[in-house]
Amino acid sequence: MKRTAEDELLEIGRKWLMRGGVRGLSVRGICAEAGVSPGTFTTHFRTLGEFADRLLAEWYEPLKAAVASRRRAGGNALERLRAELHASAHFFHENAAVMMQLIIDASRSQENVQHLLHAARLTHMSWLSEAIADAQREGYIVREPVERVMLYLFGAINFPCLLYQLMPEEGLPEDAGFFQVMEGAADEKSALQRLDWALQGIMIKK
Repeated sequence: MKRTAEDELLEIGRKWLMRGGVRGLSVRGICAEAGVSPGTFTTHFRTLGEFADRLLAEWYEPLKAAVASRRRAGGNALERLRAELHASAHFFHENAAVMMQLIIDASRSQENVQHLLHAARLTHMSWLSEAIADAQREGYIVREPVERVMLYLFGAINFPCLLYQLMPEEGLPEDAGFFQVMEGAADEKSALQRLDWALQGIMIKK
């Protein structure tokens, strides 16, 4: 199928999002790279904000699809909980560059990014709450308040979102040290190891 101007603009937009987040998007710059006029851009996306919203929605959709797929896969409740957390860890690993940029965006008061990350936190909390409650009912993990167990696991595996919650008002630094910390937090092998340690701490021995 022939690529359209809309496809090209979105593809270039995804690259710009990875390099400089929403704050780095530029209609003229993206159009110049795509070889189209700003008028073509506004034909498909009325504003830069609408374009950014589309990029953000398409960026987050694979995680929702992956978790939904893992939940339908069956198995016992502990396996489903582990699968959902693994899907999250894999997503953060694969999208570490964009995630780092979006966290900086949010600290720079980019409202559309703040709204996305807020919605993502709520979505994750809903997923985890259901999975934890199921694992408790089936006798796999301790029967403590779901919120307490959820925060325990959330801190163990979803460090990027946790960091956003704890973000200082003055914003986060755009320097090599910050990116190094974030890359370590998003490392999939490390995240899965932390997850296994965390689950061992709340499992009921049978």
